[in-house]
Amino acid sequence: MPPLDDKFLKERYDYELARKEKLSDSLGMPVSVVIVLGGLTVTMIRGFSYTRLPLTIPFVIAAGFDAASFVCCLWFFAKAYHGQTYEQLPSLGELTAARQKLKEYYGDDIPGPMDADIDFENNFRYRIIQAADQNTASNNIRQGCLHKGIVCLFALLIGTAVSSLPYAIDQFMAPSKVPVMHLDNLDGKESLMPTQRPAAASTPRPQSQSTPSGPKPAFPSNVIFKNDQPVKETRDK
Repeated sequence: MPPLDDKFLKERYDYELARKEKLSDSLGMPVSVVIVLGGLTVTMIRGFSYTRLPLTIPFVIAAGFDAASFVCCLWFFAKAYHGQTYEQLPSLGELTAARQKLKEYYGDDIPGPMDADIDFENNFRYRIIQAADQNTASNNIRQGCLHKGIVCLFALLIGTAVSSLPYAIDQFMAPSKVPVMHLDNLDGKESLMPTQRPAAASTPRPQSQSTPSGPKPAFPSNVIFKNDQPVKETRDK
């Protein structure tokens, strides 16, 4: 099979488009883990007492490392999901119109090595190669960003584990907070419990009328979506 066979070109074009979707789907789990670890880090930063210097110094260093790793993860995962350029072949209508224009240009009665079908086939092959090369370059960039984001994710995981050690020791050594209850009126002149308010007298409900009054309220119309975005156009009954 020649290296630029039509079947090979089409398979390479389809492979890069499928690879694009696979890269997008593979971002779900790492992003979820980053969000969970980021929330855990924020919780430890807010709950740390910062009263013991031997514990505060390593905790602050580890928390700063976690924050930097978290930002790097978001940056690389965002670049792996957005900002890349992809090419797709023209629509079938555009291809049909281009072929018809080539037939009109060359004419049906002009013999020669270059006619409308050969010119159309060469241009179509060139468009496949052009799109496949652009999609390959974009997928390589996205895959590199995804790899760097996963490396930063492992760094965030290690930093969170390290920062949890001084945090756990700090929480263990921190004095427990016991709620204090203040008792007033110990002389017995008044009851310790607040007096209960008398229940309000129930007012009789007005009897419902047999016929409704006023105009009937309109039921909300359906919302129409175009390209996964809501539009103002509504559809009435």
